[in-house]
Amino acid sequence: MEVIAEIEPTRAYEKLIRFINTVKDFADWVDVPEAPLGKSRALSLAVSIVVQKDFGVPAIAHVRVQDHNRIGLRNILGATRIGNIKRVVLLRGDPVETERCNSRSPEETIKDLREENPNAEAGLLLSVRRDPKEIIRRLRSGADFYLVLNSRGPRDLRPYISEAEKLGSKLIPYILVETSKNFKLLASSLPGAPRFKISDLKEVIEKYSTLVGSVLISVPGDLEGMKEALRIAKRI
Repeated sequence: MEVIAEIEPTRAYEKLIRFINTVKDFADWVDVPEAPLGKSRALSLAVSIVVQKDFGVPAIAHVRVQDHNRIGLRNILGATRIGNIKRVVLLRGDPVETERCNSRSPEETIKDLREENPNAEAGLLLSVRRDPKEIIRRLRSGADFYLVLNSRGPRDLRPYISEAEKLGSKLIPYILVETSKNFKLLASSLPGAPRFKISDLKEVIEKYSTLVGSVLISVPGDLEGMKEALRIAKRI
């Protein structure tokens, strides 16, 4: 099974070293979100390029499409090509107190990405809290992979697996891990998101592995917890 580790889009190179040292022995990819929770950090694309060039770990870059005008967006998508980024997640992004720069949707931007970087896989976010008909419509938008949010387990993915396979798309469940160190952080920042304890991970990931070929592990605020979660996932 392919294991993806989420890391922060940190501005501090020393902190990035700690992230990579934590995940490099267990993760096949790292995922770099863009302005998580609507808070500005370093540009996901820049961090992703540094991760690949300096540490040799493949990175998934995120692009908030409505934060940029059309020329700026095309420039960023073009930079994914020269930066040799092979997976790009297109999203609107968590709300912030700024005006949107354009009305273009992530789905519409897939075509732009393929024109600017034909070698990249296009990804979208997919929440299983949406109406099933809306989920099917999103699956038919032409993305190569979907990061599946708010999944409480494989049963939430099962209704959509056959549609994704028919379309040649991959579903990648986002697994948010709660530990004794980060539970207060998660309760305040992501109160409604499904969370899994370290002790439950082996069973949950084994069940996911019967449906999908990849999982994304996120353990905000706890590097030791991240290492243990990745170790469990990699064994499976």
